[in-house]
Amino acid sequence: SENDDSFSRIFKKKTNINKESNQTCFKTPKKNPERFENNLRLVKTAFIPRQKEPVKQLSFIESLSRNLEDESLRDPKVEYYIKKFHLKLVRQELLNECYRLFNKNAFDNKLPMDMKLVWSDKITSTAGYCKYSSRDLSCEIHVSTKVCTDPERLRDTLAHEMCHAAAFLVSRCNDNHGPIWKSWTKKVNFAFRHIPKITVTHSYSITKKFIFKCTRCHLEIHRFSKSINIEKEVCGICHGRFEIIKNSAKNTDLVNNYRKQLMEDRFDEIRSELHGAPVTPRQNQADNKLLTPRQPNKFALFVKENYGSVKKERNLNSHKDVMQELSKNFKLLSTKIF
Repeated sequence: SENDDSFSRIFKKKTNINKESNQTCFKTPKKNPERFENNLRLVKTAFIPRQKEPVKQLSFIESLSRNLEDESLRDPKVEYYIKKFHLKLVRQELLNECYRLFNKNAFDNKLPMDMKLVWSDKITSTAGYCKYSSRDLSCEIHVSTKVCTDPERLRDTLAHEMCHAAAFLVSRCNDNHGPIWKSWTKKVNFAFRHIPKITVTHSYSITKKFIFKCTRCHLEIHRFSKSINIEKEVCGICHGRFEIIKNSAKNTDLVNNYRKQLMEDRFDEIRSELHGAPVTPRQNQADNKLLTPRQPNKFALFVKENYGSVKKERNLNSHKDVMQELSKNFKLLSTKIF
């Protein structure tokens, strides 16, 4: 038929019959190299990254960083606060100014302008905290003078605590470091892109004024004040005496890393000195009597040896019954055993 003839013609064009094997082989279409190159050109031109615009000058908040790649980008107003940060009035003025700029650019002036900002000498371990009051819906931000020792730490700590205040006052939720607090941190980092990201905890190295160093095992205890009485108190490891060293090192990580490395190098030497060393007697603060290391008494040794056997033999479950039975046996056998 005509349909069969037309089908056979089309089939012969698209196939190649091998006469020897009587098998049909389908030919794959040839690739068009020009079309392939055009597609590559489109792909190459589609993903060209944008070039970042050069920064002319950093803002006041961003210029508070200690280490900048280009010092010419720093705001000239910041130099006054960096040089005179040790003054109390300058610190308070900088705290108020940073709060105003953060509230304007990152929080859209949703936080109260008259929020209480306090420098505290009592905070020694954390950089600051935000104090809530659910009665009148108010907050107070306290910043540590002993931890926030430069403008950069003040800026990062204030941004952290202001996010807590915004979560409580604006979002009406106190989720600590939950998703609401994190959403406010993203707003701050978006408004000020050249400052480090706000984290949950800080990693500041805290330099304390006094170092109590053991004269025997070289253990160092750092304190902000002379809280250890070197005449009465001794080292808890080797019972050696302490000496006071005034810490004049700057608040840098290099000094702390050097001390850690020095202690690691001397650890084996210190341990060998302590191993087998005689324990010096301790002095009691109440009656000033010399105390020797306490030894277990006879009843304690008797309980240690016979507790398990008495409990199994008498099938006693409570500790009280076992101790009563042991005390009876100790009274009867004390003269024979000891």
